[in-house]
Amino acid sequence: MPSQMTNQTASDTITVEKEACVFTQRSAVEFTEFADGDKKKNSVTLNLYDGSINNHWYWGNFAFELSSMKAAKTKLPILYRHDTDQRIGFANSFSIEEKLTITGVMLDNELSRSIKADADAGFPFETSLRFDPERSIIENIPEGSSQKVNGKTLKGPGTIIKNALVMEGSVTVFGALKNTRAQFVKSKETQKMSEENENKLKEEKVKIDAAFEKGNKAAGERFEAIAGLPGADAEFAVAQFKAGASVEDAKTALLEKQSAALAAKQQASDTATQQTQTLDPAVQEFSDEQKSAAGLLTKDGKAPVTDEERFEAEWRADPKLQDEFGNDKDGLAGYIAFKKNDAKGLIKIKKG
Repeated sequence: MPSQMTNQTASDTITVEKEACVFTQRSAVEFTEFADGDKKKNSVTLNLYDGSINNHWYWGNFAFELSSMKAAKTKLPILYRHDTDQRIGFANSFSIEEKLTITGVMLDNELSRSIKADADAGFPFETSLRFDPERSIIENIPEGSSQKVNGKTLKGPGTIIKNALVMEGSVTVFGALKNTRAQFVKSKETQKMSEENENKLKEEKVKIDAAFEKGNKAAGERFEAIAGLPGADAEFAVAQFKAGASVEDAKTALLEKQSAALAAKQQASDTATQQTQTLDPAVQEFSDEQKSAAGLLTKDGKAPVTDEERFEAEWRADPKLQDEFGNDKDGLAGYIAFKKNDAKGLIKIKKG
């Protein structure tokens, strides 16, 4: 997996290939024996870096700042070809006097014994280290520039790694990971595909932003329309908007709300009338005569003939009805619709 790190000179985030964090030192691996009680054990020394300037396939002219190199652990793993499944020992000594050297103990396993036997027979093993880019300072040296490092001059284009954190040392055949260059080429192709995908995502984001802006405008218009319905208060408008109701749905809900309120009012009035009839028949008689005398008139001053005329006369004569349903033609239409539906038994009163 690629690693993310911060470039010290540009202060931005770059992607570094995993294989680019491997550095080869073409020096021999040294094996010795030492007594540990009644047993003899093998000691191993890896010269991982001598402070020189090298040409790296990824970094260009390349050097670690030797004096700032550090070990990631007190006991540093020693592997075969950077493979964590092929463990051959561990180092408990980390020295950076004139060169970076680690010394430790070989494990007693078949692989470590085989490597020791091959080395004794003269096989020219090499050494390699892996460092952690996320906790190192990566300093790019541009073309035409140069900088001193470890008493030597590094010319750009190149890279100096400061505070390099060494994760492990490895015994290798050629110092690098198997198929490193092939993996790098493949990863570059993957990066190209990623850039194409990123461009597509950017295009989609522009479309989404435009649609979102359009959606916001439509949502604002919908809220204004709901809030503008005759008799709709702010609480009702907000509740309907949050529920995702259309303007037509909100009209229906408002009519039901107004109808329920009117029905509750009518029920309360009927209850009061019944109580009056029970307590004082004389008062009830007077009330009926008063109601008959008052009568209801249409807007032309005539007695209503049809149901619609009677409903309209009721609405015009009662300011409270106009407050409930609205005092314009839409409010009148809503009241007439309510009365017709009530007559058909379509209005259901919810009892709380």
